[in-house]
Amino acid sequence: MKRGILLSAFLCLAAITVLAQKTNYIIVGTAPDLEGVKIIMYNMENGVHLDSTMVINGKFQLKGHTDTSILVNVNSGDRRMVMVLLLQPGSHLTIDAATATVKGNRPSEQLNQMAQEINTLHDKQQRVARQCMAAEEQMEKDSLMNLYDAYTLRITNFVDSVCWKLYEANADNKAGAEILLNIAHFLTKNKRLYFEEPTPSILRLLSTYAEASPVIQNYPTLRKIIQQITVQIEIKPGASFRDFKAVDYTTGKQTTLGAIISGHVAVVDFWASWCGPCRKEIEETLKPLYKEYANRGLMVVGVDVWDKVENHDKAVKELGITYPQLIDTDRNNSSLLYGFNSIPFVILIDRDGTILGIFRGEELVQEVEKALKIEK
Repeated sequence: MKRGILLSAFLCLAAITVLAQKTNYIIVGTAPDLEGVKIIMYNMENGVHLDSTMVINGKFQLKGHTDTSILVNVNSGDRRMVMVLLLQPGSHLTIDAATATVKGNRPSEQLNQMAQEINTLHDKQQRVARQCMAAEEQMEKDSLMNLYDAYTLRITNFVDSVCWKLYEANADNKAGAEILLNIAHFLTKNKRLYFEEPTPSILRLLSTYAEASPVIQNYPTLRKIIQQITVQIEIKPGASFRDFKAVDYTTGKQTTLGAIISGHVAVVDFWASWCGPCRKEIEETLKPLYKEYANRGLMVVGVDVWDKVENHDKAVKELGITYPQLIDTDRNNSSLLYGFNSIPFVILIDRDGTILGIFRGEELVQEVEKALKIEK
């Protein structure tokens, strides 16, 4: 009997020990306005789902185990609450969904305070933009545009005065990587560095990243945007085009962009079947160009990205495309080499492989005619 009691006690202790090993962080939240809504948490570095729960009686709880510091996104299924947390072994964090605040470790508190302030300014700016679009009187439009510009200046000042200081305070942890990512998004918003010289702020971003610790440099989304910025600065008129391997749509065999465009003035169109502006560019510009100048030395090449092969096949037939197509849908090849994050992306390349520029529509037609030395 005594041995049985001892055995039971030992098993209970072992179970408690295993449970303790499995759970070394806990997140508790209050969310009275999200009653019955699902709360989801995932690892921001690899997208892995970590936990989910429901808001019951205005509260929720998430818990688990991590051996290292990780950045996680905690959000409500309806996206009314989105929080970014630095989760560490032993973390005990509390979230107040109503105020979008978190307590428990300083980096998490700073991350969400920064996001809340930028989002507030951005929301106000977008409201002004909508009012400006709806305004009928020019005087009112001018006044609203001045207000819009004032918000842009306020956001810029916030990034310069607050975000950089927050990064410096977190340069040794993963929260610093997320802060630097937010700075990068702001600095590149509505900008395509193919067309302009990098600003001092962009150069500061690049040098900061180059000198950062591995914990910053290895953050996947930050590394990707830094690579995009770097490539966009390099892809300038006069630079050589960047060759890559892809599958030839007609033969199903692997080939290279260089093999198809060799000796031609080439228009290379990165597109996808689901992209409305892509389809419009094909119908209104690329097909007529190819029909008009294919026998004068022009090659048009479509490169299918971020798509499904069966959808691309259907679109090619629907649009009646007759020029060559390359299949590159893995997001890790041509888009990284050319640094684009939106499509259509249309690049013009001269016969010797020199990049002439990035153009669309009538401007593309004019530049093609110049390259082919077509006199009108």
